[in-house]
Amino acid sequence: MTTISAPTHDEVGILLTAAMRARSINGTRPCRLEIDGSVVDILLDSSPAENDPAGRLARVGAGAAAFNVRVAAAMLGHETTIALDPDPAVPEVVARIFLADRRAPVHVLSSLYGDLTRRDTYRGPVIDQPMSPLVLDRLGKAARAECADLYWINQHQRDLLLDLVPDRVAFEPAPAISILTTREEDERAWTRSGLALQRVLLTAASYGLTASYLEPARTDRARLRDLVCRTGWPQLVIRAGC
Repeated sequence: MTTISAPTHDEVGILLTAAMRARSINGTRPCRLEIDGSVVDILLDSSPAENDPAGRLARVGAGAAAFNVRVAAAMLGHETTIALDPDPAVPEVVARIFLADRRAPVHVLSSLYGDLTRRDTYRGPVIDQPMSPLVLDRLGKAARAECADLYWINQHQRDLLLDLVPDRVAFEPAPAISILTTREEDERAWTRSGLALQRVLLTAASYGLTASYLEPARTDRARLRDLVCRTGWPQLVIRAGC
């Protein structure tokens, strides 16, 4: 049986720093990490936030942190696999990441590592010009890689959507807005939406784009589902541009 080397002290520091770069969602408490050999657990805080009693936003944040850990691990040369809710006896562990033995940087994910430090949510004005079909396709593929979908809305839908989001600030006449959706609506889907959100944000940053997500906790998600797509469950509203 092959024994996989545990991360070094420096590697552990890199993984922890990467996880911390995932912003908490809507002010929810950050998750915490436990590293045991080649296994990294992402755990929720045991006390739910007052503005997130079901823990949906906490799981989104945990998923985002988990994706950052995978990116950092890839840069260090570790292939990774991830299991969601791996142990029913320990429900606070929402994701478990398994590190393969160190070899060489993992091509796709490691290419996003530099964007961990550059990516930040941006709520200022963006240039009012359409994004290229290539970039839209790449962002869609980023979401699908994490079992989610991006639904880009048209102008009519955008006007209706902005009425559903009370804290909106529209700096440009026609912002590019997409809805991040999952096929299911359960705790695992919430975690997957966090993985997908972070992959989309980092991919956007790699193309020099800025992005922000609108207040998901204050959006009427049922009405939003009727507005954009009845086959998936809206999780986050993402605004992107140059």
